[in-house]
Amino acid sequence: MEILEIFRRLTEIPHCSGKTEKMREFICQWGESLGYWIEMDRAGNILARRMERPIVVLQSHYDIVCVGRAPEIQLMEEGGWLKGVDSSIGADNGIGVAAMLKLMESHPEVEYLFTNDEEIGLIGARNLELELRAQFLINLDSTGELLIGAAGGRVLEVEFPVEWGEFTGTRGMVKLEGLPGGHSGIDIDKPIPNGILELATLLLSSGRPLLQFKGGVSSNAIPPSAEAHFLSPVGKGVHRGIKNWSEYLQFLLSIPNGVIKWDPQYQIPAQSSNLGVVEDGRIELFYRGNSWEDLKDLEQLFHEKLKGVKYQVVEEVAPWPPREGKLARLAAQIFGLPRRVVHAGLECGVIMEKFPNLELVSIGPKIENPHSTRERVQIESVYHFFKKLEELILALQNRN
Repeated sequence: MEILEIFRRLTEIPHCSGKTEKMREFICQWGESLGYWIEMDRAGNILARRMERPIVVLQSHYDIVCVGRAPEIQLMEEGGWLKGVDSSIGADNGIGVAAMLKLMESHPEVEYLFTNDEEIGLIGARNLELELRAQFLINLDSTGELLIGAAGGRVLEVEFPVEWGEFTGTRGMVKLEGLPGGHSGIDIDKPIPNGILELATLLLSSGRPLLQFKGGVSSNAIPPSAEAHFLSPVGKGVHRGIKNWSEYLQFLLSIPNGVIKWDPQYQIPAQSSNLGVVEDGRIELFYRGNSWEDLKDLEQLFHEKLKGVKYQVVEEVAPWPPREGKLARLAAQIFGLPRRVVHAGLECGVIMEKFPNLELVSIGPKIENPHSTRERVQIESVYHFFKKLEELILALQNRN
């Protein structure tokens, strides 16, 4: 079975973040059928191994961000790309999972680590209890680049002091949907509108009292939609609503969003923030920095911006500091790609904290618009990625 055939099979198994049980069962059965020793920890991470001293670890996460119709995924080909019909397709990180499953058929010298619930706070990597034995780790969560470093970040849960009261009039509803959405790290510098902020601007200018407001899908996705209930003064109905609605909307619009600082060395954002989820007074945002120093600066910025409002850090992603070694040099030679840093959170930073002697790189096929209904993967790049990945594994084996 070819790698894309395996990927198509994976899209038929529901595996949205937080609901990955069926995919976990599928991966375990696949490994066991090939004679691998399977170990799983409490976070749902899976480690498959056949040799006592493996050469390299391959690692992918098996949960996906479900947007649109997902997990009901219908794949279609268009101009050399594989995409979904009104849904994300989970190429992030399903192609990596498919590659690992395919390689398990012929490369027992590799150990295979499938991590769980990466997209909702690196839960699997953060709670990894499995012991890795190899010297090198290749993460397969990149989108067409060879990565040697990645941003860290923090998810803030903010509690705005909404004051509830009663209003007289007629309830109205406005819904903004169909915006492109996108990844809150790698897409944050693109001209993608934030659905929450777009609707908040419209509501504030309307001057009509706000009854309810919600939007977004997750902290790490640029919101593709938002909806609100508002009050029209015509009518005699009594409705519960937000008394301090104007202050509330102005607060949402005051939260830093988008690129905050630019990194001239790697030509990517160095600091950014994404207002990801709103449900009345509960607000969730994700700020990112490429180093611990960047994160410290952002901590101070948000401390000042959120003064007087209750908030807490509910998730933290460790940055992955760039480090060039044997694996990075060999991967650059085989893939013919420059070594880059990405403004997105990867498991590598968290895993490196647990296994500081590991050498890590991240590579993958060309994927565009992950975490959105416009997600697509270039078919030719999948085969090229797989071929070069196998070459890298063999090169590491020959040099040891």
